[in-house]
Amino acid sequence: MKLAAGIKKAENKMPYIQSSPFKRRSEYPVIEKKLEPGVIAEANNDGTIFVSEDASPAVQANAVKEEEQHQVDLQLGNKTNCKEGLCYTDSNITYNGNTFPRKEGKILWKGKWLKEGDKRFPWEASAKQRAY
Repeated sequence: MKLAAGIKKAENKMPYIQSSPFKRRSEYPVIEKKLEPGVIAEANNDGTIFVSEDASPAVQANAVKEEEQHQVDLQLGNKTNCKEGLCYTDSNITYNGNTFPRKEGKILWKGKWLKEGDKRFPWEASAKQRAY
């Protein structure tokens, strides 16, 4: 598979980005790796973004734009003790002070367990809107 411009693979097979267009726009390291089926990218609490090695360069670039917005929300969550922005653990998501249970790749939203990344979640809709 052809990698997005600037994405390189390290000798130890751990992918990373070096001098990429992502890096010029963002302070968040973007790491290409194998992700679970159906997952294109993930924003992590440590400030990194994982992007699927199976996605095309165009899909990778769009996904990173959205994940950068999640990183902005996570930073705000850290600064406000989750009263604003986004915070998450393995067992819940907190967005703008509202906490939602999370388990087995799903989040309880309005009485239904929806798959993580569902566009009905306000943090997903907000990130998508700000990314474009």
